[in-house]
Amino acid sequence: MRISTFSSLLLASTSLTTARVLPREPDDRDEVVYLLNCKAHIGNDVFVSGTKDQLWLFPNFETSRNAGQHPTKAYPSDHGLGKGYGDMDYTVGTQAQPITGTLGNRLFEVWGLAEKGDANTTITGEGRLGGRDMTCYQSPTTFTETVSADRHYECIARYWCTRQERTIRRTSFGVSNTTADVLLTSGSPGPATNKIILASVKEALRNLQVSWDNHLSKDASVFKIKDTDSAIAFEVSFDEKDGDINFDPNRLKGMADQLVDKLAPAIADAAKLVKCAQGWGAKYASCTYKLVFPEQIKVESQITAQANQNWITQDWATITVGKQAGKVECKTDGAMASVFAGVFGAIGAVSTGGLSAVAQGLGGVFGAVHASKCGLPI
Repeated sequence: MRISTFSSLLLASTSLTTARVLPREPDDRDEVVYLLNCKAHIGNDVFVSGTKDQLWLFPNFETSRNAGQHPTKAYPSDHGLGKGYGDMDYTVGTQAQPITGTLGNRLFEVWGLAEKGDANTTITGEGRLGGRDMTCYQSPTTFTETVSADRHYECIARYWCTRQERTIRRTSFGVSNTTADVLLTSGSPGPATNKIILASVKEALRNLQVSWDNHLSKDASVFKIKDTDSAIAFEVSFDEKDGDINFDPNRLKGMADQLVDKLAPAIADAAKLVKCAQGWGAKYASCTYKLVFPEQIKVESQITAQANQNWITQDWATITVGKQAGKVECKTDGAMASVFAGVFGAIGAVSTGGLSAVAQGLGGVFGAVHASKCGLPI
């Protein structure tokens, strides 16, 4: 079901606010400058090559580490260059005397870099490119530049800087610490039945996209889980609309893909055989399997300006598993919830602005666990 207003569906593990789309003009806000230290590899010999240490500018952070990119290059000011042309020390830059370089026709300046960045965000130091403020990060990235068959440069960018206005996104899959037992009827245990069980779980979770694509009403957004007497319900709200600069018509499909590709196998693989029976004259046994679903999943698409990382929730979907008639078997199971949340990855992998994706798509994806109570209505 689609609705036009927000509910307060915030994860217990994060502090988020709901807001309209952040302003973001197409203004090269995704550009990045890497600060390189390089070593020359000639045959089997390795040499420190401070004179090769460079500043590399890419127009888009997300594609900057892909093969085949062609950066704009500049040599940094030499007051950080080590004796005997050793490694460039970028930490010597101060606001009064920054490390500088001209990238294209724009002056780049950087100062205040520490040996280690902030423990949570990796932020350290500040920069400016063509008069635009940048925030810098200490998070090593490696580049290789081949000169010939027996000669190449291996360059490590311990620091890189992005525009403070850069908008980034991440998507959380918040799994409740309560689980719902779903009894599914199928054939005898074996590979064929395993495929049937997985297909049923995938179909149930894919209905998130079906509900959205067909503009279904609240009542019509409840789907029977195939071969069970349980149901799965969906409620969706997208604050971003067609025409907004960060609107992505495929974002909801991306959420459904994550559920189908990552969560469905975890549910299906944990199916347990309850019993089998073979009726009079029946050729094959009919078996009952217990599947454990998260009772509720809260999917939240969150956005922020990279420099401050005050994450806000814009688009969300809530998924609830239960029964339209009768009582669902439900229990609190934090261990199983952690397993389910873990299939989406850890928040630590996407908590920094640099490791999250740009404003389109889902951005960095992670799982979380939130407290709930059994018996949620569907």
